[in-house]
Amino acid sequence: MLYQEFLDHIFQKYSANVKLELTRMQNLLEAMGNPQNSLRGLHIAGTNGKGSVCATLEALALAHNLTVGLNTSPHLINYTERFRINGKDLPFETILDIYLRYENLFEKYEASFFEITTAIAFQAFKEAKLNTVIIEVGLGGRLDAINLFTPDITAITTIGLDHIKTLGGTLEQIATEKAGIIKENVPLVLGNIAESPLNIIIEKAEKLNAPVYLPQKDYFYQLNQIDLNG
Repeated sequence: MLYQEFLDHIFQKYSANVKLELTRMQNLLEAMGNPQNSLRGLHIAGTNGKGSVCATLEALALAHNLTVGLNTSPHLINYTERFRINGKDLPFETILDIYLRYENLFEKYEASFFEITTAIAFQAFKEAKLNTVIIEVGLGGRLDAINLFTPDITAITTIGLDHIKTLGGTLEQIATEKAGIIKENVPLVLGNIAESPLNIIIEKAEKLNAPVYLPQKDYFYQLNQIDLNG
């Protein structure tokens, strides 16, 4: 199967109206042997800033000589951009190999475009035996396919009005959806979030005994310079 043939095939499974739920993805991952359970790393949600945070974390991991996988969406030019290992896009041949090995399961469980993409990322990262992975939420959080991954740290960057038809039309509703990534006893790092949605997130974290780290209180940052070279 050539690259364009693969893209044509997998994009047929894309739907803007796909129902968000986790049962289908859970069944698929179980049939694959739950590759996500072998991974350690970070799970990043938020309206804005997810990509920048993920890129920064990847750079930090590489600077400390860690092997690192990065899964983000959407891609800008090439589908392979969604999967990075040690700072480089995963070769198409590797993606295709994983897809063909599990194609029967993708069909059996009627997996969506994003579910297939997520499953490929989990499997690729498992096989690479990485020190850490950085996983970006696709949509929302609570019912996002990636939410079956249990990280060492979760983060929510910002809360704003996005995907309101799916996530809700208020900051509070959207905060509830994004707070769905919080896991029991897993530390949660927060960005600058308005008081009302912040309270919802903190309440959820407290129920799950997840330690919360707030900007300018528990951690500090300062932007000294920014340009096109980073």
